[in-house]
Amino acid sequence: RVLPTDDTYVMISHSDFFPSVLFPFWMKRLNPQAKWFAFCHMLAPNPFKGYKWQFVKGRWAVPSLSGLYFWLSQRLFFVLQRRADALISVNSGYEPYLRSKNKNVAIIPLAVESGIRACADEPMPEPIYDVCFLGRFHEQKGVFEFVDVVRRIVASGRERVRAVMIGEHRNALGEKVVRRIEELGLQRQIELAGLQVGKDKCRLVRQSKVFLLPSYYESFGIVYLEAITLGVPVVEYDLPIYHDHREGVVKVPYLDNAAMAGAVMDLLDRPDARRTLGQEGQEYAKSVSWKSATAIIEELCLRN
Repeated sequence: RVLPTDDTYVMISHSDFFPSVLFPFWMKRLNPQAKWFAFCHMLAPNPFKGYKWQFVKGRWAVPSLSGLYFWLSQRLFFVLQRRADALISVNSGYEPYLRSKNKNVAIIPLAVESGIRACADEPMPEPIYDVCFLGRFHEQKGVFEFVDVVRRIVASGRERVRAVMIGEHRNALGEKVVRRIEELGLQRQIELAGLQVGKDKCRLVRQSKVFLLPSYYESFGIVYLEAITLGVPVVEYDLPIYHDHREGVVKVPYLDNAAMAGAVMDLLDRPDARRTLGQEGQEYAKSVSWKSATAIIEELCLRN
């Protein structure tokens, strides 16, 4: 509908999902005086690359229907958002590409919820697990890579290693992960904790010595920020999408699971280095907050 012109209106579309963008696009056409800020959290990977091969030269994949739909939907989003007053993302590595779609681009730094910060202020518990995974059991999260890394650690002679996977595994992909764990005989080493939230999630992460982030693709990777806020160092692939992951982290070549297993074992063998890296990450995590995001939105409202 047409809005009164004597007030300032701001519309924020928090998804680039095509149907979600139609309403603010139409409202902007009816009310050109209103401000529209369009979010693009994650660039869709090339459908002929998929999540896994996006950053690998010369490797291609048969497009999945969901991947193709995501990519096409985002192409339509980029056409419609031309009417937006600003295009917003959470990953500074996306900025050059997004500026080709909209001259006004804002990057909002992510922060963790207050409950995680509160958990971080509590005394550090004694570790139970050597390595931890947290995330959805989804193709892009590299769940099979986590299992492979644990397998390599066990094969090195560390049969007593303990790993925990936090996330809802009762789905089709999760069932495949369970079967893979059984095939490799890793039931004693890998515990499936299921979906955990709030203090229960924080407790499991803090009871781990190392946080493993084996994702192929992310919008930002908020679990990195959650882990370092809780004082747990991160080991991840060295990918362009992790442009903003600078503190409390060890990076290894993409899909080099031998190097990833080696990095984990190195941290397990050096508690002082692990503690230093965890403290470094915590200090950085304290520097980002949702107040920064609010200030950027307020500035956009005044500037546009």
